[in-house]
Amino acid sequence: MEEAIHLIDVPVYSANRNVLTNAELKIPGLKMFGKHTMTTAVSPLPNHYHKNCFEITYVSDGVITFHVGEKDYKLRGGDVFITFPDEVHSTNLTPMSVGEIYWFQLDITNPKNLLFLNRAASNTLVNHLLHLEQHLLNANSKEMLLLLKKSFDASFHSKNTFLSASYLTVFIQKLLECNTLPKTKLSMDMESSVNYILTHLKEELPLDTLAKLCNLSTSQYKQKFKAQMGVSPRNFINFQKIEASKLLLEKGMDITHVAMELGFNTSSYFSVVFKRYNTYSPSEYIKRHKPNF
Repeated sequence: MEEAIHLIDVPVYSANRNVLTNAELKIPGLKMFGKHTMTTAVSPLPNHYHKNCFEITYVSDGVITFHVGEKDYKLRGGDVFITFPDEVHSTNLTPMSVGEIYWFQLDITNPKNLLFLNRAASNTLVNHLLHLEQHLLNANSKEMLLLLKKSFDASFHSKNTFLSASYLTVFIQKLLECNTLPKTKLSMDMESSVNYILTHLKEELPLDTLAKLCNLSTSQYKQKFKAQMGVSPRNFINFQKIEASKLLLEKGMDITHVAMELGFNTSSYFSVVFKRYNTYSPSEYIKRHKPNF
């Protein structure tokens, strides 16, 4: 088993990834706050932990896997993953796929002034977090994402620490409410659409065709699918096709045949999409899994 490392984030400023640490945030107890828009897959997260810190990750788009203990958790847009102080976690050798996440760490070493709250409010918040019974929560609502966006923007752009902390406090309180609420079920048309996609992965699956099957316009279909699934329909389709392609490659099917089998126009385009979701090409995947053939 890979030895866990104590991972400490450093400031990052780039087009797709921005990370603020406490030195920039200047908010008590907020060790870091980040946003990462992944237009292509990034390397897996190794086994690591954050000393005395809760880490809360909100997936605003895409499908991402986290691993704690002996269990994998597959998150999609609207899901929140929480790791407890000093808890070892990773992505279990799975690349972080196309999508977008916000994440932050709460240091509970000295909770008396956490997020500018008074001692009683700070202790209550930490106590509620410590008593969460699960790692995965669903917070798929426009309000929850908007709170995170406003909090991050208040720190990143306007440097308004009190406003940022206020939005984040409301986000956490509402997140704790999600712990007691049942996960929203898909509407009948979206459930039917997801099942159709999964049983027709060998086809091209144009969005206008999928929309017609739901008696929706293409724009209505895209909005409704994203709202309920937390990921765009095209992103979902490509992810599922690539996951299916791995099984075929592991069985020894050649790359061109796999591309044609799953409705890609050319093997080169298939390779581009495969690498976008995995950080490596189909041929590299075959080399990695040769013992399985």
